[in-house]
Amino acid sequence: MKIAMVTSALQSGAGRVITDLCIDLKNRGFESFVISSGNVDGSIDWENYIVQLQNAKIHYDTTDLFHRNTECFWNSVNFLTELFAKTKPDIIHAHGGVSALAAYLSSKMYNPVPVITSFYSWNINRPTWMNFADILAFRCCHRIIVATDYYFQFLLKEGLDHQNVSKIHLGLKTDLFSQYKRNQFKKELFSQYCFNSDDWIISMLAVIEPRKNQIAAIEALYHLIHKYGKESVKMIFIGNIKDQCYFDTLQNRIDQLNLGNSIVFTGYCNDPNPIIAESDAFVFPTLSEGLGIAILEAMILKTPVVSSCIEGTAEILRNNENCLTVDPNNPEDIAAKLFHVITNRELSKKLIQKAYDTVIHEFDWEQTLTQHIQLYENMKILE
Repeated sequence: MKIAMVTSALQSGAGRVITDLCIDLKNRGFESFVISSGNVDGSIDWENYIVQLQNAKIHYDTTDLFHRNTECFWNSVNFLTELFAKTKPDIIHAHGGVSALAAYLSSKMYNPVPVITSFYSWNINRPTWMNFADILAFRCCHRIIVATDYYFQFLLKEGLDHQNVSKIHLGLKTDLFSQYKRNQFKKELFSQYCFNSDDWIISMLAVIEPRKNQIAAIEALYHLIHKYGKESVKMIFIGNIKDQCYFDTLQNRIDQLNLGNSIVFTGYCNDPNPIIAESDAFVFPTLSEGLGIAILEAMILKTPVVSSCIEGTAEILRNNENCLTVDPNNPEDIAAKLFHVITNRELSKKLIQKAYDTVIHEFDWEQTLTQHIQLYENMKILE
């Protein structure tokens, strides 16, 4: 069976899922190829994902599915139509609304085949027309995959048939994280960032954009230092800058709060796991999230999690059981929970073990892969 993966961007957690799916599908005897936007204004496919695909000898091609203007969209539909006519996929698996609509129209032009789409999340500030367009695209698809109950119910409220919506958790390849042990990278990490041996380390893994709400974490750090008297604390933001204006706002706030010596921005990091594994806490005050794969990564690395519980993250988080949840708009609450989880060793130990068990039992990659294969095979039968 040949599967075409169509996405507007090969980035972040969704990009990892697409890359891992293609590689593991090949190991199971499937053929797949990827079409993404490449490097366009406002979006850049992550190089490490492209390299992984190339090393696995999985074809990677580009057309601009990121921009929604008329010329870009119809050029992409034409590109996909010609590509599908040559490659003849059995299943088209789109990722996101614009990719789904382009894939659907293209498939109709050459030879109708099942079109599946994965729906991850919606930005809280999306315009109404964009929501309308994506719901229309989802209605055209034979099946929509969601990762959480929240988005399953969301689609039902939008009028989609529950029989056309499947929930598949986005899991982790947990065995790949076993190599990262606490204190294994501490000397190198502290030397690289000029940390002191008694510093608390708080990390956050997310692209720099308003939705991720790094500003709340920064203000929480201020309260942690001034309200709780913990001056030897450092906060590391891991992730590329997606919104330069927002990053400038963060820098201005850091200057206002005199936190310049307490905060590090790493930019894009090919392997963030050593930093997270050495952290005393992982903070994630996101305002909107499809699932929160970064949370799962912190949990499997045995770092206690302090996170907002919204939309997709609610699928993972259980307050006072595997994490501490916070109000993302209340930096003082975030600071209090960070102080509590770092200073209370018994609590931290309990949260770490429960969080680790959550990932192992509910978010294992083999389950994700198996459920996708079952769906592909069912769609092929119905073709």
